[in-house]
Amino acid sequence: MGWLDFDTLLWWGRGLTNAPLVTGGANTTDLPTNPLLGGSENPVGTDLMFGLRADLGFWLDDCQNYGVGGRAWGILSDSQEKIITNGGNSTGIQFFNAANFGETTFLRVNNGNAIPPTTGTIGVLSDVDVFSGELYLRSRLLGDRVNRTDLLTGYTFLRLDSEYQLRANILPANVTTLDRFTAYNTFHGGHLGLANSMSRGRFGFSLSGKVALGNMESTTFGFGNATPAPPAPILGLFAQPSNVGRITRNNFTFIPEMNAKMRYRLGRADLGVGYSLVVLPDVAMAPSQIDQYIDVPFGAMSVSPHPKFNTEAYFLHGLDLGLSFRF
Repeated sequence: MGWLDFDTLLWWGRGLTNAPLVTGGANTTDLPTNPLLGGSENPVGTDLMFGLRADLGFWLDDCQNYGVGGRAWGILSDSQEKIITNGGNSTGIQFFNAANFGETTFLRVNNGNAIPPTTGTIGVLSDVDVFSGELYLRSRLLGDRVNRTDLLTGYTFLRLDSEYQLRANILPANVTTLDRFTAYNTFHGGHLGLANSMSRGRFGFSLSGKVALGNMESTTFGFGNATPAPPAPILGLFAQPSNVGRITRNNFTFIPEMNAKMRYRLGRADLGVGYSLVVLPDVAMAPSQIDQYIDVPFGAMSVSPHPKFNTEAYFLHGLDLGLSFRF
């Protein structure tokens, strides 16, 4: 009179192209102009993410015409910091000098041409975490118990958190700058969809699609720090007094989702492999909140970087490896 599904999720997210560009040179004296990480050529957030999904439900009648269920899933990205040294050659962070009509400028972390020569590292951390839960009603529209199409209606919750951190450590001066930007998106709404399942002997195929409609609350934060502490009001590199702090916005949006799965039956259990796609059309992501136009030199009268609140489309997709039980 019910079902229980477990899935291991092997998913990827859309690469984030608005992160600051970390660059390198061919040797210790070249200006670091070659893209290493960030920007549109080497987006961050493209690594494989792992997660779990569970779905539990019960039929309300013997003919299995109506049922109730709940589903929860979560995805975590690798939050380890990537250390960039460029093999000891020149390394830097690119930004734009707002005080000089947008001229490209580099914070040179590793430059053997300096007196004394500078060495150091650049650390980049990009993290995306997603959690979702839902309660739903399921009613049969067409077919029988084996080959059927069901209507799905219910409530959906989703939380998408992202973080971007950029750290530059410059030696022998032992100066470290730190910029951290975070974005939190929380969705509450209702969903409507269809689920189809077919079986032929031990093999089966299921396909479902739905759209959730509701409110998305997005909040962004900016934080900067430097050690040893610089003269006020300077903070980090991209996080300055002109743009740090919190911004919140509420927006009505929709979230489409599609799932497909092939199954092989072993008694009351099924082994399955499938594909999932979740689209978030209007969310705030951490790297997109960074204004890369900075007043140089820094000072109390600086007006750039400006506070930004940008939203964009983000999607998750990948493979599902699962085990299902019918009881």
